[in-house]
Amino acid sequence: DVLKIALPSQKVMSDLPLSKGNLAMVIDGAHVGELSPVSRVDVTRDAKPNQVKLGDGFSTIKEYVFVVGTKEPVITIPEVIAV
Repeated sequence: DVLKIALPSQKVMSDLPLSKGNLAMVIDGAHVGELSPVSRVDVTRDAKPNQVKLGDGFSTIKEYVFVVGTKEPVITIPEVIAV
């Protein structure tokens, strides 16, 4: 889950669970920077990392997924111009 908090009070404004239909951003790996809805979360019972299947037809490990909203992003991430 991701918590959206107010600063500097640190009051919890909303909770964004890693669940089907919620919008997520991939923060590492081959699809870094992509936004896609979560299709499902596959929890493994061994040493392999848990997998997240995303709506655009790809999957990645859970550690690379950051939930940013339900239907639309509720947070903004500033764009950086590459040099």
